[in-house]
Amino acid sequence: MSEPYLIAGYCPTLNRPALLARAIACWEQQTYSNRWLIILDDSSQFEHQRSDAGKWEIISLPRRIRSLGEKNNVAMALAPFDAFGYVKIDDDDVIAPWHVEAHADALSRAEIVQPRKCMDYFDGEWVVTKTHCPIRNTQASSLDVEFSYHAAWSMRRSLYEKMRGYSAEFAGDDVEFEKRRRALGIHSVGYDSEKYPPSYWYWSNFYKAHPEALCGSPVNISRRGGSKEVYMSTPVGPYVGKLKPYSGPPVWQMEVPENVIPRRW
Repeated sequence: MSEPYLIAGYCPTLNRPALLARAIACWEQQTYSNRWLIILDDSSQFEHQRSDAGKWEIISLPRRIRSLGEKNNVAMALAPFDAFGYVKIDDDDVIAPWHVEAHADALSRAEIVQPRKCMDYFDGEWVVTKTHCPIRNTQASSLDVEFSYHAAWSMRRSLYEKMRGYSAEFAGDDVEFEKRRRALGIHSVGYDSEKYPPSYWYWSNFYKAHPEALCGSPVNISRRGGSKEVYMSTPVGPYVGKLKPYSGPPVWQMEVPENVIPRRW
């Protein structure tokens, strides 16, 4: 496809060098070339490093940011100024090579993209399943989806500015963002399913407790309180310096499974 738009990835990270290396490897395999990934390390675990060939850089800050929402905001502020859209990249998930291309295509049609399906490892097998789960006290039926995994989202820069960024105080910064999006009556779209199969891989078997994303907390956020408390009390890992390249199996080459199931929660 033609690539008129720069798509910027934003990836907060903390204490996950091995998983981050895998996420970067997936990013480097993307078919959409007009892209750039900002990886934000707010613990000085890494030295600043950049790959022009791989189209990414790690930016290291000397002090912690209070919440995941604020961390997202800082990463997006550090993205190239001419980015047309932002795509969220989690450091613990896997994306297929067509992921950014599918988002760029969908962003030409709508302000926010929330894929309707993903690949999930559930009960010992890979399946295709919905990315949706309910949001309480939200009128979802008229606005396309109930809720989609945040790490599978993308949005236009214009929408991010209209929304004035992520909340600084909510533990579920993505849920709060989504509620504001719905209150404004902004519709989301999924991929063009005839052109692109699902591109986001998730491990429900390992994340049933859903610890605070990207901060290494071993305890469910609903038991710990807001993101500020979780982030500020999470120990910083050992200094890594230069991130070692990923040397594991080519997970981005996994085939899309044939088995399709409904969302199980």
